[in-house]
Amino acid sequence: GTGVLGLAGHATGLGYLIAFPAMVIFGFTSTYSGLLLCRCKVDLFAGEGVGGYGDLAATVGGPIFGAFTKFMIVINWYLLMPYYLVASGGSLAVVAPDAPVCGYIWTLMMAILILPPMQFTTLTEVSLLCGASTAAIIIVIFLIIVQLVMDGPEGGSFGANWDAISPDLTLSGFFGGLSSFVFAYQGQDIFCEIISEMREEKDAPKAIGMSYGLMTFVYSITTVLAYGMKGRDVQGFLPDAITGGGLTQFVGVLLFFHILTAYLCIGIPFLNVMHAKFSACGCFGAIHEGSVGARVAWFILSFITVATTYLLAAAFPFFDALQVLLGSLAGAPIVFGWPAMFYLLGCRMKGVAVGCFDLIMCITYFALTLLFGILGTMDAVGYVNEM
Repeated sequence: GTGVLGLAGHATGLGYLIAFPAMVIFGFTSTYSGLLLCRCKVDLFAGEGVGGYGDLAATVGGPIFGAFTKFMIVINWYLLMPYYLVASGGSLAVVAPDAPVCGYIWTLMMAILILPPMQFTTLTEVSLLCGASTAAIIIVIFLIIVQLVMDGPEGGSFGANWDAISPDLTLSGFFGGLSSFVFAYQGQDIFCEIISEMREEKDAPKAIGMSYGLMTFVYSITTVLAYGMKGRDVQGFLPDAITGGGLTQFVGVLLFFHILTAYLCIGIPFLNVMHAKFSACGCFGAIHEGSVGARVAWFILSFITVATTYLLAAAFPFFDALQVLLGSLAGAPIVFGWPAMFYLLGCRMKGVAVGCFDLIMCITYFALTLLFGILGTMDAVGYVNEM
């Protein structure tokens, strides 16, 4: 995902003895929390109409807890969209690095370009784009690695300019840096929706294991090579390392396509929730009915969403700070806290015994949620204040 583009920069604030093991550890913990969600969706509550994260919360914790969870997930989706706009502005700047255009204009161009494909109404309609988007980001990462190798290592040798432990590391900075790793692995908030649209839900654990295995491998290789080659001078946004005419433009186009697809994968579920809320009030029909009124309402909601997320992106145009803040406030609860709670409460409801390892992991997830939520957020806010 897009999060990998900022991991090497955050590794400089931690040091390789912390950052490198963290990528593998969070890859495993994120995979396991995804498998806990699968057990809830596919095994514990199969056939009970659990369509999304909020539905699962309502099933195990009641309507109030369900409404709170759905609200937090929708807010997280909404806040992710400005993040993608900020990243997309960087990708367009890569396409035309010498253009006399500021970052706000690049981001505005992305907001305009995203509006037409936001008229898709289901994730199934953009499934082919998702596969192509994954290939695009892998190609981008490969080209970045090639560029770093061709430039040669800073200081004359690999690892000459990195730190085992960053000399400026603080407690809040420790959790703030790790929050970027949590954010990079985030995705659990749409797992239930994705599983619901799979042909065979029973294949979900296999899909999660394979995707997170590939993700962990790519993230680790990219961060180790980028930090080892550039050390403390590594770019906070890795595509900035690309310098080479046509290659720069090619990387920018691929990155733009990947980010556009990521925006759609968040924006479409968000619009479905908003559209359903208004249609339930009788303002217009449901989107699946395909009426003119429903389609017009979808367009209006999509326009408002794109416009307001652009304003947020313009007000908060810091790629790496957004990554830390979202990882702390939303990533930790979504990746760790909620899946553990869903699983424990679901097992209690169904009378299923919780294994010893599962219990240890769930307790660990609760502790991580608390620590990242407090100390990681403090670090992100302090970082923004210094800008």
